[in-house]
Amino acid sequence: MIALRRRLPLQLLMCGILYGTHLESKSQVSYVSTSRVTTSGNIQNKSDLITFKEMVDHLYAQKKWKFVWDENATKNIRIPAAVMQLKDEEIIQRLDDILRAGGLQINKVTVTQYAIVPFKNKAKPKSHPVLMQEEIKITGTIRDALGSPLHGVSVLIVGTNRATTTNEKGEFEIIANKGEVMELSFVGYITQTITIKDRIEFDIAMEPATGGLNEVVVVGYGKQKKISQIGAQSTVKVDELKQPVANLSNVLAGRLAGLVGVQRSGEPGYDNASIWIRGISTFTNSNPLVLVDGVERSFNNIDPEDIESFSILKDASATAVYGVRGANGVILIQTKKGKTGKPKVNLQYNQGFTAFTKMPSFVDGPTYMELANEAYKSSNPASTTPLYSEERIQATKDGSDPDLYPNTNWMKEMFNKTGENRRANANITGGSENAKYYLSVGYYDEKGLFKVDELAKYNSSIRYKRFNFTSNLNLNITNTTKLDFGASGYIASGNYPGTGTGSIWDNIFLMTPVAMPPQYSNGYAPVARSGLTSPYVLLTQTGYATEYRNQLWSNIRLTQSLDFWLKGLSATAMYSFDAFNQHNIGRRKTVDGYAVLGRDNNGELQFEQTRVGTNYLDFSKGFEGDRQFYTEASIN
Repeated sequence: MIALRRRLPLQLLMCGILYGTHLESKSQVSYVSTSRVTTSGNIQNKSDLITFKEMVDHLYAQKKWKFVWDENATKNIRIPAAVMQLKDEEIIQRLDDILRAGGLQINKVTVTQYAIVPFKNKAKPKSHPVLMQEEIKITGTIRDALGSPLHGVSVLIVGTNRATTTNEKGEFEIIANKGEVMELSFVGYITQTITIKDRIEFDIAMEPATGGLNEVVVVGYGKQKKISQIGAQSTVKVDELKQPVANLSNVLAGRLAGLVGVQRSGEPGYDNASIWIRGISTFTNSNPLVLVDGVERSFNNIDPEDIESFSILKDASATAVYGVRGANGVILIQTKKGKTGKPKVNLQYNQGFTAFTKMPSFVDGPTYMELANEAYKSSNPASTTPLYSEERIQATKDGSDPDLYPNTNWMKEMFNKTGENRRANANITGGSENAKYYLSVGYYDEKGLFKVDELAKYNSSIRYKRFNFTSNLNLNITNTTKLDFGASGYIASGNYPGTGTGSIWDNIFLMTPVAMPPQYSNGYAPVARSGLTSPYVLLTQTGYATEYRNQLWSNIRLTQSLDFWLKGLSATAMYSFDAFNQHNIGRRKTVDGYAVLGRDNNGELQFEQTRVGTNYLDFSKGFEGDRQFYTEASIN
């Protein structure tokens, strides 16, 4: 007997009659009723599980959608109320997924009319004439990223009508065969699939969808869901940090509201940016507090591939746990941890090119001399002799004698148009329920934009190389005791000219295009009587300097659950040891300097020696470093 609560369109009625033929004689097909729906159609608590009938009533009140279904077939189906917040197409798809777990599916009749009918699996089952598959009882617990059980997660054996949902404790039971695929889905979380093999017990952590309110963020006292935040906090997607740069501080500006980054140098190895959160708040140190895995450390040289989460705490409520240390904001970084499963290897290689964002444009030699004559005439109106004669201006234009009448474009002579950098990383992760690991090695290499003298017997080019390593081990010693060990760091080397790049840059800006050539045609180094030296000589003829740096970060953390005393309470103790060393070696020299006087009757250049130097490289070295010990204990 088919009972309808109101008149149906013919098309929908026929669908209901066809559906009724597949049901028992006592089945009742229902049509949506609005007698118990509020005028707004809103659901008060969107985290609840509601019946299929309640969901249909709300859909009719809000969207005028009509359904025909069997009440007996859907009486045990529960649907997360959060489904109502999805887009129209996503609502139908999500409802269809949930109904298929109960052996039903949605058939679209018209734009606003739907019928719930038995699920028909069109996939052809594989035949096994010889071996019969053995059914296995699969049990497990599903939790969120914070370890809390998830209620209402759909568990489906793909390609079958076997399905269930988790109870209040996040537990489930389901029958499966070896080789079948188990699918786990829940609103706000990423759908997971697991292939059934020999394992029959599972402890699964659902990963929240990126940007959703279930996403877990790191805060001062641990972790919490984004929906429960009350302080001003921002997070950066890790993928946005994977840029071809040496320092992470250079990729943050413009990606977070309230964060200001100023990069004062582009020199490889010294190109880190200054970071401020919500501006400069003090006259002294306005740098934010940076914590890497809970310890105060620099984050400039961390490989972005090793970062799991990157959070910034901005206001007083978010940083209160750090006291006065958090007055300028707090940056929290968590490195990657191991994941349960077979070893997974990830390899990445990135190649990039560097160039100046904008360069100053200077006038050429003749234009400079003409402008200098105008300025000299304005300052000395009684003078009849110009600063530069017309003959000299013309000779500079002709370029016939660049030793006596140079016309130097210093930017072109000193810099290449582009540099290059490259980054490679290899990591492996895996483990079991009681022991998980993450191992990573990385390599970064960058060449500067300064030119080099190919004939020199030493290398004065700017180049920075860095090798990173990271290892994290997570052990469950007992059901209530966890041990986390981490060790990471880097080994870096940099090669630089004998003269500091700041001095070279200053000389480029001070030197006029007609003062001297980069180098005389006979190889002499141009040095004026005043001591002003050609920037090209400072770059290529003053030796080189090499720097070696190594950094070790290590920490061990023990966490003991105190659920036996008070549910959710735990005690934590941590010890950390960090070490940094830097070794500098300088091999420098000062070459002889000359100023050109003119040419003799034979056309040979005449020079005056303005500085006495040496042809040998000297040797100097220096060491520096620091050690840091840190201990922490807390009950939370």
